[in-house]
Order: sequence, then structure tokens, then C-alpha cells
Amino acid sequence: MEMLKKVNKYVLITLIVLAIITLKFAIYSISAKEGLAGFVFLWSMFHTIFLFLFVIFSVLLYKFWSYLFPVNIPLAIVLLGFLYFFLFITFMGGWVVLLGARGLLIASISAVCVMIGNYVYLLIDRYRGAKE
Repeated sequence: MEMLKKVNKYVLITLIVLAIITLKFAIYSISAKEGLAGFVFLWSMFHTIFLFLFVIFSVLLYKFWSYLFPVNIPLAIVLLGFLYFFLFITFMGGWVVLLGARGLLIASISAVCVMIGNYVYLLIDRYRGAKE
């Protein structure tokens, strides 16, 4: 179990570092070029609801972290993917918003892969325990 928790933490940290790098790349790309993309601040009722739901789900994930063990890291990855997308749709405009959508897609696919890996590991561990 401890190895599984370590692998999950490493995947989460790797995805966070990758998100920071791509965010910096997007900001540099917008700063260097003038054209169809730029910095804008957009706030509407959609953003308020999105932020409210994000905070509620983050608090629930924090509160029930230990109870959700096999799926706690995948849920955190998906929440961070939504935060990444939220940053792009709130502070950037133009084609760069698609990078936020791509980040959300990558986070969702990564979460599914981590979840499948967790369950395969747990099934193998259970099979080894039954064999002994």
C-alpha cells in the first residue's frame, strides 16, 4: 500500500510541475506575440458558480482524504485540471483557452489511468494475499 501511495504522490507532483511549466509557456507566448490571444479578465455568474463548486469539492476532498484512498489522488488530479482550466478561461482570451481545455483533458485521462493502475495493483495484491 505504501508503494501505491508513493507512486500516486509522484504522479500528482509530476502533473502539477507540468501544469506550472505549460502555464508559464502560455504566459510567455501571449507576452511575446500580439494577435488573437491576450490577457483579459472575464468574470461572470458562470465563474462564480465554478469557483463555488471548486471550493466545495476541494473541502470535501480534504475532509474525506483518508476514506477515499484508492481514488483520492485521481480526484485531486481532476480537481487540479478544473482549476487549470478555470485559470485559462478567467485570465486569458483567444486560442490560449484551448490550452486550458487540453490540460483538463490530460488531467482527466491521467486520473483514469491512475485509477486503473490503483485497482490493478490492489487486485494483484489481493490475489497474492489469497495465494499465501
